[in-house]
Amino acid sequence: MGVIRVKLANNYRTDPILAADDYFQTNRVVKLVSPDSKIIPGSWKMSSDVPLQFGFGAYAKLNSGGYWGFTVCFLKNQQTGVTELYEKHLSTQNFNGDISPEYYAWWEAGNAPTLTDFNISPASGFVSEFGTFVHPAYLAVAHLNEISVQDQMNIDFVYPSPIHQDQPNFYFNDTNTNIIKEGGLGARTQQTSQRGKDNVPGLILEKNEGFGAYGDNPWPKCSMTSFFETQAFNAGNEEDINNDMRSSILSCSDEQAAQWDEQWSEILSGPGPA
Repeated sequence: MGVIRVKLANNYRTDPILAADDYFQTNRVVKLVSPDSKIIPGSWKMSSDVPLQFGFGAYAKLNSGGYWGFTVCFLKNQQTGVTELYEKHLSTQNFNGDISPEYYAWWEAGNAPTLTDFNISPASGFVSEFGTFVHPAYLAVAHLNEISVQDQMNIDFVYPSPIHQDQPNFYFNDTNTNIIKEGGLGARTQQTSQRGKDNVPGLILEKNEGFGAYGDNPWPKCSMTSFFETQAFNAGNEEDINNDMRSSILSCSDEQAAQWDEQWSEILSGPGPA
């Protein structure tokens, strides 16, 4: 038997009174307890189809047969990814011959959102060495396997930094890809990353402002210690537990999108409570 403690948080309440009332319900530590049958040491695997921009899933084999595992769903302010403009910029550079096709293929492979997507690309390399999203998941699974050799697993779950530390935060847009020119300016310094796929309502993407649900988001450099949601899973085979985990993370992402829409609706409707 083992215990994995996961800290939960929620930052979508705009009303301070409602946020205070809701605090202990949505900000707490959840204990995930594995079944009585012992987990086979070293058998932890990363869920192959969980979209790793939104969450993480891992499972292990049980001595009694079958599998047990868990997912954590990232808060929107923990999510990250490249901006549409940066993708268009690199695509234009690739088309113009300013970067090599090999580099562009390597960059695309590195941003694969799932382990399955990463593995099918011939430019992907090794998950132990490379991958914006799969590499931290690999590190998390490696840690689970390391502690699984102990008689009893008892941990506070921490997810490693979402990306490699050398990811660029900004780039020089020498191709002028879709940028609105102001005051005769041409090339501009742009940010490469944003939190999630949703932009702050009312802002203009091409002006390079307000990317992501929480505005400017250079690539995070720290590990995650709290999450929006966690869930444990049992299944008789790997296909079923992978499917269950993927569905859970996608559902959690949709739930947060709805709360994010409600939050922005309240913000844009006018001043909040004093």
